[in-house]
Amino acid sequence: MKKVQLTGNERLLLSIIEHKEEPINIKELVNITRLNRRTVLGIIESLRKKGVPVVGKRNGKTGIKIATTQNEINESCMTLAQQSAKMLRTSAYLKTSDLKHWKEHIKTM
Repeated sequence: MKKVQLTGNERLLLSIIEHKEEPINIKELVNITRLNRRTVLGIIESLRKKGVPVVGKRNGKTGIKIATTQNEINESCMTLAQQSAKMLRTSAYLKTSDLKHWKEHIKTM
């Protein structure tokens, strides 16, 4: 596999994630790095593109970590696929919104 160059921020985040015993959540990464949330999420995506197995953990101690098993990668991929499907459904609902008459279809309590 070809070696890839990491940016300074990618090295910083990777170092933090690698040295944590437990998964670390995005809010903690934002506080530690002083980077904004979008930047942190973008760096995580970039690390994944470069082959770093950063996975999200949704049960127990939630957050992100470096995968150590194929099962962790599979579980994270399944979660991402489910989130993607939900976003596509939401997009479809939005596309069919009636800009002129939507208020007429909403019943308020």
